[in-house]
Amino acid sequence: MTSANIIRTCVKNALACAERKGCRSIAMPLFGTGHARFKFEPALLAMREALQSASARVEQVVIVVLDPAHAAEAERLIASRE
Repeated sequence: MTSANIIRTCVKNALACAERKGCRSIAMPLFGTGHARFKFEPALLAMREALQSASARVEQVVIVVLDPAHAAEAERLIASRE
């Protein structure tokens, strides 16, 4: 089982690890939506919150969404400030 808090922690830890390794970019899946079956939108919003509040300096983050039907929705939610 997962939660928005766990997803935010995973994103921040991944960014911190990438920064320690000297990475300027990182790709990560949409956390929590696989076996944990966390809903798409809340998972993406949790990742967005973590990206916005993270202190790690990674220039580019790519969130991998396997379902092409959700790609446009993911882009809209990530870009949104709501």
